[in-house]
Amino acid sequence: MYRKMQRLLTRLCYLAVIVLVLCYLNKKRLPNYTEIDPSLLKAPVQRTLQAPEFSIEYKGHSYRVQPKASYDLRGLIVSQNNPRGLADIYHDSKSIDTKDFCVIWGHNVRSNEFHQVKFWSNAWTCWCQWQDAGLRFWMDELSNNHLITDSDAIRHKIARAGIGDQVHIKGMLVGYKESGTNQGWRNSSLNRTDTGNGACEVIFVQELTIISSTTRIWREGFRIAIISLSSLLLFKAVLFWFFGTNQVLNR
Repeated sequence: MYRKMQRLLTRLCYLAVIVLVLCYLNKKRLPNYTEIDPSLLKAPVQRTLQAPEFSIEYKGHSYRVQPKASYDLRGLIVSQNNPRGLADIYHDSKSIDTKDFCVIWGHNVRSNEFHQVKFWSNAWTCWCQWQDAGLRFWMDELSNNHLITDSDAIRHKIARAGIGDQVHIKGMLVGYKESGTNQGWRNSSLNRTDTGNGACEVIFVQELTIISSTTRIWREGFRIAIISLSSLLLFKAVLFWFFGTNQVLNR
């Protein structure tokens, strides 16, 4: 019985590994341009905003927020930075920063040329690179967006969204800083044509909608496969500890 159970668990582990690899290869797949929602062809809408400074709280820390402009963005997420990831040494679980979404829109999603562009993100920046000198890509129709919010529900939506998702984000372009510290303000860019330090949009998110998702099923499958494989390996180890060692000792 013990050996049959171990053989079954081994086969299930192989299956979990296959699913894991398949999901990993597809969880960052970008959609075909024919799948792009027509609303993503339009530029973000930014309007002058006269609103007072306000404060928000997160995990025992208080932050001052200065609104700069209202902002309405529809874009395709092509890269992201997760502040809780191992590669980000500047943020942790207590940081007010959520994911950074690097998005494209407009001319960039009218054809599949964006599939030839390599996108990646680090703690502060979104990068892109391509080999074809004749490739058409509009840098002013790409933005790296630092997202903050005072809503747990929106924070959860941001956490669920990822590469390959078409999103609609409404909120305000802002500057913010932690209260009672000597840290400077982190201010949003107010145009899409600047580059380098300070060129990112800092958005206080008030609404977030996932218009369409190409990869959610793959991301969920990847997460489930990791949990399943870990559980199966643990179960195999427990079985061996309680039953396998006795068989070895009785030989």
